[in-house]
Amino acid sequence: MDAVRILTFHSAKGLEFSHVLVGAINEFDNPREPREDELRLLYIAMTRATL
Repeated sequence: MDAVRILTFHSAKGLEFSHVLVGAINEFDNPREPREDELRLLYIAMTRATL
């Protein structure tokens, strides 16, 4: 079944998908220095796509 799943970064941990769209990526483009845990979550979200 083709479907779109909307998940949080946390709930996507350990899962894999053929396509991944990370919304609100500009939230990480903040004048303050990003926290290390935020960068780790962004990495997790961006690496959920499989080849």
